[in-house]
Amino acid sequence: MRKILIGVCLFSLVFFTSLLSVKNLLAAQNPTASPIILEKFTGQVIITFPDGRKVTLEPGLPVPEIPSGSTIEVISGTAVIGVLGAKITLGPGSAVKLYEVDEARGKFKVKTLKGKSELFLGLLKATMDVGDDVFVRLNRRTLQAELGVLDGTVDIEEEGEVRTLSKNQYVTTILPEFPKPELPKQEPLEPEPIEASPYLR
Repeated sequence: MRKILIGVCLFSLVFFTSLLSVKNLLAAQNPTASPIILEKFTGQVIITFPDGRKVTLEPGLPVPEIPSGSTIEVISGTAVIGVLGAKITLGPGSAVKLYEVDEARGKFKVKTLKGKSELFLGLLKATMDVGDDVFVRLNRRTLQAELGVLDGTVDIEEEGEVRTLSKNQYVTTILPEFPKPELPKQEPLEPEPIEASPYLR
């Protein structure tokens, strides 16, 4: 009787340990990814994290998760950044800071620190120079997007119409569908097999 109880206890321990391993593996397949995605880049890119750490990237190197408050600078080549479905393009010598990124509320802010940057939101294109600071809000229900100027002046182009927005001015646009960030594909992981207790063989 005592051996049976010991066997049952050991089996339970192995079983629940295996369940935890499977749970961890499944969680690894679907990590909570940042909504800021460095989708494409050529040349050399430097990411500065909110805590001051820097990572230098070149084609072929793994791209780390980019949290809100980070700065992305293109030293050479070009880069395309995706954030909540909007696209931001940078050329050599350009840098932007993405902050107050809130995926649940569909909003973020971006400030151009160096060079020029272009922000694409549906059919709308915003061209920003050094010091220009804007906010973007997206509405899942109405498929509307709003871009407003926090500081500086921003050139807006939409369906052939060009205008300039100044501080505290904003523009709205209609999205064909609510955009989703392009996440890198991950290979599925095989769960570890559950081994029965030797006492029950």
